[in-house]
Amino acid sequence: MFANLTDILERPIKVGCILKGRYKIIHFIAKGSYGLAYRAIDLLSDQMVLVKQFRKRKWKVRRGLLEREAKMLKALDHPAIPKCLDFFEEKEQSFLIMEFLEGQNIEELIFYQNERFNERASFRILLEVLRIIQYFHEKGIIHRDLRLPNILIKNKQIFIIDFGLAVFCDEKDPIPYESMPLEKRLFREISFASDFYALGHFVLFLLYSDYQASSLKNRSWEEELDIGNDSKRIIRKLLKLDLCYEHASEIIKDVEQVLESN
Repeated sequence: MFANLTDILERPIKVGCILKGRYKIIHFIAKGSYGLAYRAIDLLSDQMVLVKQFRKRKWKVRRGLLEREAKMLKALDHPAIPKCLDFFEEKEQSFLIMEFLEGQNIEELIFYQNERFNERASFRILLEVLRIIQYFHEKGIIHRDLRLPNILIKNKQIFIIDFGLAVFCDEKDPIPYESMPLEKRLFREISFASDFYALGHFVLFLLYSDYQASSLKNRSWEEELDIGNDSKRIIRKLLKLDLCYEHASEIIKDVEQVLESN
C-alpha cells in the first residue's frame, strides 16, 4: 500500500524544468521499475538527450544502480548503444544523461502498429541484435533485460537500450534474485546464457506476430509456428530446452545459415 502511495505522489519533473543549469525537460516519456525517463534538450550543445531519474522510493536500497549504469555505458562505444553524456546528483536525486536514440521499440510495432514479422524477418532482426550483443559480451557485460521495449528499430537499424540491470560477468549481483521463481532467475543470472534465454523469448514474440491460430487446442510453439527445423533448433537452444549456446558467435553462425537457406 505504501509503495503504491509513493507511486502516486512521485510526480514526474515538470516540462520546462532545467537540471544542472543546462538540461531542459521537454516531455516525460515513461516510468519503469527503477527510473523515470524524460526527453530533454542540452541548452549548451542544442543536442536532444534522454534523462533518466532514479525513483525516490528506490533511493535508499538501490542508490548505486544508476551510477553503475553510467559506468557501464562509458565502457561501451557502439553506434547501436546510447552513449553516457553526464551523471550527477541534484537535490538528493541521481540523474543519468544519455544520447537520445530515435526509433520505435518492438513492443510498439507489434502491439500498437500491428507490424508482422515472418520467419525470415524475425531471424534477420535476431541476427542484428546478436551482433550488438556479441560486442558487449566481448567487453564482459551481460544486459539481463533484453525485452521488446529495450530493442529499437529505425530505418532497419537496430538499437539496444536500458542497461539498468546490466552487470559485468565477474561481479556479484547487486540485486539478489535467489528467492525469485526459476523463470525470472533464468533472465537475471550472471551468465551470457541469460541474454540468450531472453533472445529465445524475443524471437518467439516476433514470430507470433505473424501467427494465425488454426486450432482451439493448446499446442506448443513448436507445433503452432510454421518455421523450419533449423530455426526451431536455434530457439530450443536459446531457451535451454537443448544444450545452451555458450557464445554469441555460435548463434550468429547458425542464424546466418538459416537466412542463407531461406
